[in-house]
Amino acid sequence: MFTRTVMFRVLGSLCLVALGGCGGSPPATQRGSVPSVLAFQGTRTASLAIRESGSWSVASDQPWLTVSPSSGSGAAMVNVTVNRMGLAAGNYGATLTVTRGGGTFTVPVFMSFPTLAGNVNAISRRRRLHVPGAMMPAGMFVPDRVVATLSPGGVAVAARASIVLGAEPQPTEADYRSAANALATELNLTVQRQSGRTVTFGAMGQSLAAVLSSLQSDGRIEEASLETRAGTRMMPNDPNYGGQWHYPLINLPDAWNITQGSADIPLAVIDDGIDANHPDFMGRVAGGYDFISNSETVTPGSHGTHVGGTMGASSNNGVGVAGVTWTNPLINLRVLPGGTDDVINSAILYAAGIAVQNSAGATVMPARAARVMNLSLGPDNRMCVDIPPSPAARDAVARALAAGTVVVVAAGNDNCNVLDTLAVIPGVIAVAAVDRNGARATYSTAGPELWISAPGGEGQGADAVQSTDLNASYTGQAGTSMAAPHVAGVVGLMLAVNPMLTPVDVRQIIAQTARPIMGADMTRSGSPTQRGLMGHGLIDAAAAVRAAQTWMPTQSRYVAQLVDMSGAVVRTAPVDPGGNFQFNDVAPGMYSVRGGNDADGDGMLGEAGELFNESMTMVDEDGDLEVDLDLEQR
Repeated sequence: MFTRTVMFRVLGSLCLVALGGCGGSPPATQRGSVPSVLAFQGTRTASLAIRESGSWSVASDQPWLTVSPSSGSGAAMVNVTVNRMGLAAGNYGATLTVTRGGGTFTVPVFMSFPTLAGNVNAISRRRRLHVPGAMMPAGMFVPDRVVATLSPGGVAVAARASIVLGAEPQPTEADYRSAANALATELNLTVQRQSGRTVTFGAMGQSLAAVLSSLQSDGRIEEASLETRAGTRMMPNDPNYGGQWHYPLINLPDAWNITQGSADIPLAVIDDGIDANHPDFMGRVAGGYDFISNSETVTPGSHGTHVGGTMGASSNNGVGVAGVTWTNPLINLRVLPGGTDDVINSAILYAAGIAVQNSAGATVMPARAARVMNLSLGPDNRMCVDIPPSPAARDAVARALAAGTVVVVAAGNDNCNVLDTLAVIPGVIAVAAVDRNGARATYSTAGPELWISAPGGEGQGADAVQSTDLNASYTGQAGTSMAAPHVAGVVGLMLAVNPMLTPVDVRQIIAQTARPIMGADMTRSGSPTQRGLMGHGLIDAAAAVRAAQTWMPTQSRYVAQLVDMSGAVVRTAPVDPGGNFQFNDVAPGMYSVRGGNDADGDGMLGEAGELFNESMTMVDEDGDLEVDLDLEQR
């Protein structure tokens, strides 16, 4: 259930055919005689296939552009090389002159320096909290109460007569009680109750926002939040809900106690079409576009209908199944079957509210932008080879993230540790699949670029994900295609309680609130700054929505810096809302790429309290580079 038509290209090579010099009929693969331009953009070498029966020569008019061999007779392969050493970073032009018995022609050459791009993942150890009162459901929180978790490393260890040599002293219960009482005295709070590191403080008559801010900035505190009231879990009355085991697995009923979604947060389903006439989609599908038939009337498909049902089937309506969101509109975008990269890229931009041209060349203007898009599609990669995304796909995703649309992508069903094409693009939320026991599904692709895992099920029976299908039916299907819409739906709930969240914020919250997945695939899970092969763990809907309610968007003043070995800042680049940054025309050499939030605006990154990380990177002439920075709080 995870398919896409992929157009493969050969990168970094060029077939050059001399005008009229091949003799006989031209090869079937020949696309023309002379290229309009030979471009070296972040690359160093290219190959020219000379198809001549007589003698020929190739000459360059610039010292930084060389050819080998420069002359010969008959068919040959000529290597063209650029040498950027000693040149100032910038754009350069040259001309290759090809001479043969029948005449001479020229090929313009364009050369630029490599691009160094990257993505900032703001994964701090502490959440920056505030209390947006309008977003807090009445009665959800206990008045004047804050729950805090004390940090073992931040609590002073009381002097003890016996300490094991070579062992790191650990705080005792008495140390934690002493620290809690000291905090209460300093912040004018009261200790209501305490169990080990967990303390419930009373804050009668004080601003909860101020109290939370004080606790979060204190080195003795690992985490702080408002105290929630206990209550019954929200259960929809849809008759097939009892078979949807995948919702309780991610604590979705507890999230529904907080919100069931918002009509102001549209979700885009980029797939093979939703059956808008299904009884469980009545009033939920809010327009769309068919990029296969170039029509506003979307032809429905089984896969897209199933994916859309998980994201947003009408719920608590006494019909069929429940969706993750109950009220969010669905934007129906069809790109399968047969969608090329260009078609899918157009749908990505359209979902983000950006006008595009369809395959017939007509401009298509979206009526509204989605806040979340789901792409449960990708190439057949049973050979587990690395299929990099095209520059156009990277650009489409970057523009969508910059527009504020969260991009969720299925990882693939090939049981590889090589993620599918779109899932490796920086800034997306790549999703792996688990079974009903919370373990890696037998088919699920995984890998270090994975961000999060969600239920994908197994088989087509009771262990599969239950959702809508064509002709008013309901079926069980399994795949990372089924896992991704769980995450997209949870993001819709998060944005319902805090519409100010950026794609960077959403990724950060999901990472920090995930539940660890045990096993060999997750040896690094459970850490807010590290990922295993299954990402940060299993998504926890309730924890993510609760964190979203009290999250202060931190996108302002995020910057990236390119620093040379002398410590000088060579270049500074802004970070867009999707977390992306880019340095163009970078001269070869060793650099430190730094990222962070310049909280005080002084141009210095990595100061106390700021989010920061850096990575040493060698820039050479072999191609463009990418750097992924997971920021930590200093």
